[in-house]
Amino acid sequence: MSYYLGIDGGGTKTKATIFDERKREISSFVGGALNIQIMSEDEMKKLFEEIVGFFKVNPQEIYLGIGAAGAGRESSREKLFSALREFNFKGLEITTDAHISLLATHGLDDGMLLISGTGSIAFGLKDKQLFRKGGWGHLLGDEGSGYFLGISLLKNFYKFLDRNKKIPEKISEKVFEISQRKNFDELVSWIYFVNKSEIAKLAKIVLENFQEEICENIIDESVNSLKELVLELRKETGLNSLGLNGGIVENNTVIRRRLVEELEREGIKIVPKRYSNEFGATLLFEK
Repeated sequence: MSYYLGIDGGGTKTKATIFDERKREISSFVGGALNIQIMSEDEMKKLFEEIVGFFKVNPQEIYLGIGAAGAGRESSREKLFSALREFNFKGLEITTDAHISLLATHGLDDGMLLISGTGSIAFGLKDKQLFRKGGWGHLLGDEGSGYFLGISLLKNFYKFLDRNKKIPEKISEKVFEISQRKNFDELVSWIYFVNKSEIAKLAKIVLENFQEEICENIIDESVNSLKELVLELRKETGLNSLGLNGGIVENNTVIRRRLVEELEREGIKIVPKRYSNEFGATLLFEK
């Protein structure tokens, strides 16, 4: 008997779903984060002991497919391979969370995927070759992402202050509430020492107040940047089918609405996701 175990490993939780040899879902499990860049091998091993123990299946009967943030780096993949070596899985494939989301969207067919959550990246799969645009991190890119929206709002705060322009009270109050700071001076220290996921929480303020002057240009720049990622990817691959993933473009936000409208005018077809990310991870074994 063989089983397929698909893993969608994220920074806050890890979702695992096991399938039988005909890829029929059996059951699912949600565990702790899979931060392969910061977790030790022992910590990762313990997480997978918990997962395998939940399903009560011999690891030697399992084809394990993993999609995890940070797995695009060879050193991170090797670290995870090393942590899992003792399990002696029947098969083991490790890739990025974005790759399994791409497979979940298009299956084994060619297609593109735009992700805009905390960060942003675009992937394409053509003739089993993976193409990528963006995804260079918050210091070098991530335009149109939640982090970009949040940090751009904060930058506009201080531009408005320097130019003696009024910041809408409903916006500043919401920022102070999320950051748990009382004024603009306290906010500065928060900005420089908090992690990027906290900055990304401010994105919803921009999305909810997109008609305010302080937010308008941020929305415009975000839509244009995400559109450019997709069009550059199409230029390289010739693909026209696109899935959308991540809160900024997957939910019914102003950015999604405007982006979809502009991409459809360019001949891009927006398609829904076919499968779960965990099932997408099992497709890593379809060569």
